[in-house]
Amino acid sequence: SVVSFTTDKVEGRKKESKDKKQPHHLEVLQYIRNRTAYGSGDLRPEKRGNNIGQRVAVTRMAENGRRMGQQPERAPGQAADEQGHGNLRLSTETTEMVDLRHADMASWKKEKKAVRLAVKKYVAAGGQKPLGDKGITRLEYAALAEEVNQGGRYARVPCTPPHCVFRCEIQDECKRHPLMDEWQPPKPRECGEHQIWPISFGIPASEVVDCVPYKGSDFATVVPYREKSYVFGPADEAEYKRDYRKARFGITREKAGWDCMRHYEILAAGSVPIFLDIDKAPSGVMPFLPKKLLSHIRHQPAFSLEGCDMKHPLGKCNFWLDEALFDQKDYDSAACSLLEHTKARLTTRALAEYALRAAGIDRGQWEKATFRALYLGGTAHNSDYLRDLMFHGFRDLLGDKVFEYNTPRYMYEWPSDTPSNSALQNPNKHWGMGFSVARRLGYMPDRHLKEAQECAAKIMAKEFDLIIYGNAWRGLPLWWAVTKAGYTKDQVLALNGEDWHGWKQVESQHKQEGILDRSTYFLREMPDGCPDLN
Repeated sequence: SVVSFTTDKVEGRKKESKDKKQPHHLEVLQYIRNRTAYGSGDLRPEKRGNNIGQRVAVTRMAENGRRMGQQPERAPGQAADEQGHGNLRLSTETTEMVDLRHADMASWKKEKKAVRLAVKKYVAAGGQKPLGDKGITRLEYAALAEEVNQGGRYARVPCTPPHCVFRCEIQDECKRHPLMDEWQPPKPRECGEHQIWPISFGIPASEVVDCVPYKGSDFATVVPYREKSYVFGPADEAEYKRDYRKARFGITREKAGWDCMRHYEILAAGSVPIFLDIDKAPSGVMPFLPKKLLSHIRHQPAFSLEGCDMKHPLGKCNFWLDEALFDQKDYDSAACSLLEHTKARLTTRALAEYALRAAGIDRGQWEKATFRALYLGGTAHNSDYLRDLMFHGFRDLLGDKVFEYNTPRYMYEWPSDTPSNSALQNPNKHWGMGFSVARRLGYMPDRHLKEAQECAAKIMAKEFDLIIYGNAWRGLPLWWAVTKAGYTKDQVLALNGEDWHGWKQVESQHKQEGILDRSTYFLREMPDGCPDLN
């Protein structure tokens, strides 16, 4: 079937209140007037705004199991233009299909006539009359035609069609922001004879855009703790990420822990996070984020807050951007530098490399054909961001050299005919509805160890060069076999991705299991100072 835009209700999308839901034809017009949100660029910069509640939902992918980043097949007769655009379509309640990809004004005039006819039918059927007597203005069509013809730098993005191409905000070479030089690679916390390595979430490289997208609004829709802004449902991942791509800034902050998946989704979308309480973050948390640059952005004079008490939810918090004080050059430099930093340091693959190097394992070792690693998911079957993202990173880096035991099934790209009768396989049952994590991996049955006895036998036979515990706090399966087989601390990675608990978990687990003596230990929410290990 033809892949199309539609304003019909998408399964799983949260319903909007009747008084806020705008008429169908106005959503169609809003789509065209805010073209940047769905394609190449902002043609009406004076109309920047959040447009909360004025979204056009996208159709779900034909195959729910299709991996993000893999380009879906085109429908018959659906060509691509020189920039890689597919035929972008709108759907109205009158079933009129309007092709938005034309190169000359004659075609645009025909299209305008088709849209007017569709709107006329809608009004005749009882709908309200659209803005203006003629619906869409000639200037808007001329601007869209000019946009298609003007070329420029474009980039692809993991998407649901036709959100696969957007125009880049910065057409020239990226200029590194001077405050990026303040960031230094993290070092372990030295606590007597023990070392504790900081670690953070990351994001699959397939989710990171190639360039800073053209901007159409100041702020993204979602604001943490503002429940009314949580408008995206399980079927809206592409729309959720498009919303960040079109925004200059995304609001974020500390919640249950300092580290949060939202930080990395904002950065991967080519937006700039405004981290409201970044100055209070301990030095050991979010070690890969350039905190001084984020603090500089947070305190820009163009950005204002009103009624934002960080001790309470942000439901009554107001924030705005003063265009007169906005420094576009500084923003471009910061946005571009943050995106390049995300590509280099914040992907799951980069974090996997960091963990291996912390254990003293260099590239020459892990690239050997005989290298084998075992990833132990822990005893808890529910989602765990750090465990799951690091599993993705090791799979991305090592491929079929990684064996797995007790890992979550929702991360796999299952065939479309596979029954989804388990919460382990349904991403909607997990944190963040599985956004950025679910269905990113191909299932390797010959690398999946299903029985504990088989797994223990391989450990005892020293068939693995490395043992990785995805979340050591939630469980150390087969720890007895690992210690009995004589694996050294450099051959065992123990990850603790829990939210903020101070040093209590480290102290407890070290006293019970001697975890710091028997593994290279990583802690996501690391306080200042050192734990009491006596």
